[in-house]
Amino acid sequence: MPADNYGTMAYINGVWVTQCFTQAIDQELVMDATGIDHVATTVKIRFSGLIAKQYVHGTGKMNTTSSGTAVYSQYDMGEILEKINGTRKPFAFFIDDQVSFSSWPIEDYNNRIQVASTAARFAGGVAITVDDWYPSIKEGGKIVANVIKLYGESSARVQFEVEYTYVPCEDIGGGSTASYNRVASSPVMSLRWYVQDNIDGNTWLQTRTFNGKIELLNRNINPHFARYVVMPPLTKGYKRQSINYSESEDGRSLSFSIIDREMFIQAPFPVTNFTGSWTVTQSTGFGGNTDAIIPTGRISLSLTAAKNVSKRYLLGKMINIANTKLGILDTPGSGNAPPGSTAASRHLGTVVTTMSFSEPMHENSVSCDISVMYPHADDQE
Repeated sequence: MPADNYGTMAYINGVWVTQCFTQAIDQELVMDATGIDHVATTVKIRFSGLIAKQYVHGTGKMNTTSSGTAVYSQYDMGEILEKINGTRKPFAFFIDDQVSFSSWPIEDYNNRIQVASTAARFAGGVAITVDDWYPSIKEGGKIVANVIKLYGESSARVQFEVEYTYVPCEDIGGGSTASYNRVASSPVMSLRWYVQDNIDGNTWLQTRTFNGKIELLNRNINPHFARYVVMPPLTKGYKRQSINYSESEDGRSLSFSIIDREMFIQAPFPVTNFTGSWTVTQSTGFGGNTDAIIPTGRISLSLTAAKNVSKRYLLGKMINIANTKLGILDTPGSGNAPPGSTAASRHLGTVVTTMSFSEPMHENSVSCDISVMYPHADDQE
């Protein structure tokens, strides 16, 4: 074990660095994309220290014998240097008996308790707290190690440059467990958005656009998993026209643009788009009576739905809409008065004159064109 109790030492990915000489410690604020909010802090530490084979944490490297038995041996110096160079390595920097700086990838966060126990033994049995060992790393810690001097085959003095960015979790309280839960349940570091409204001068209908960007803690999180965070609620009377997501090249942010369009009238669920027209025509002549006035109605409809809606269900919705307008299923003497008639009781029923249905093969939509005639008792007199 390291002999320098209450001294400055470091832990890097299972390797203890002792007799450390600190050269510089710098901290920089990381702002969000607007430059307004402080969302993280970047720490840069430059120091030198002693590494040795006997100060490698754990049982050592595992080898398998010809019989399949696992045996452990010490790491050589080349393997130790490989362990401490790179990115996303667990790191803790001790001054006296306290952890002053730490950078722990979320996937290795629970191991910090075991490391703290070992550090306590190094520091003469003083308890080491782990509540401030932040797991919420925006970018995995980057560690560069260069050998200054070798002491035989078992130890060496090494120059270190460590850089990591973290998001403090003091605001939620509760110590390390709360910090861990915060990161595990919410990978978001920053979310900024703004809203743009465009109003049509003829109809006064509005198109609303949500633009924004969400930044995540690190590249271990797929930014598309955070889509649920940026989805705004749909305002009553609006239709969600389009949703666009764009992932950044470094994989740590997701830009989005969501467009909602206000509708004059909304189609019944689950119809996503529709067009339609209803025409009423008064014509003369019925049963040889050229003075009779015969109202006729015609409706043209086209309905579109999402890919998971069956066309049979969509067809049923379309027929319901057509029947509401045309009264195809009305029985004589009931219902509302047909166009051109003054009494529903004299309604003789609806006569369908033409009916056509069509569906395109390349999309989930159906169309119809239906014409009816509304004869009534007055036409027979």
